[in-house]
Amino acid sequence: MRKIAYLIAATISAATLALISSSAMAATASTSAPAAQRAITTAAQPDSSAPWAELYNYHSGKCLEVPGFSTTAGTQLDQWGCNGGENQLWRAYQNTSGDYIFLNEYSGQCINVRGYSTSQDAAIQQWPCTEGSATTNEIWYADLFIGNMGGLSYYEWAGLQSNMCLNVSGDSTADGAKIIQYSCIPQGASNEWFALPYWS
Repeated sequence: MRKIAYLIAATISAATLALISSSAMAATASTSAPAAQRAITTAAQPDSSAPWAELYNYHSGKCLEVPGFSTTAGTQLDQWGCNGGENQLWRAYQNTSGDYIFLNEYSGQCINVRGYSTSQDAAIQQWPCTEGSATTNEIWYADLFIGNMGGLSYYEWAGLQSNMCLNVSGDSTADGAKIIQYSCIPQGASNEWFALPYWS
């Protein structure tokens, strides 16, 4: 049986650390606890050799997933109660610039901003991809390290092409709520804070 292991590393890079301010950390300290907490057994950085990982949302306590185990290109992603299904597991591949693509274990497709949109509320979907030839709308970077809370390290993940962040639409805590991109709001939008608990 697989055991859950969690990402608790405090940094991705020195550049990420430079974005952290004492005021931002103070703001996160007053944020209400996430909907669910889990036991931590070990830690690792997200990289090409990391195990398949959940993308776990702080506000809802749910995981980013491909709904219905779809393998159809263009399927919009949603959130659902974390269950370790392959449609909820992602591998973070890091490129030479230090940015990431997120590949789904079940469908083999990547997290992608629909239509190269730079608009708020644009759909986040899955799309066929390869590690070596990812397009700018499926490359992500850690816009901000939010902090270590409940044993997990939370980041805002922004699209390289749009510079907008992964976001649970409407601040929803419901199963099936859609994943969109939205302006990165580090001091108030905990529906944009994602950690990488991973399975091994």
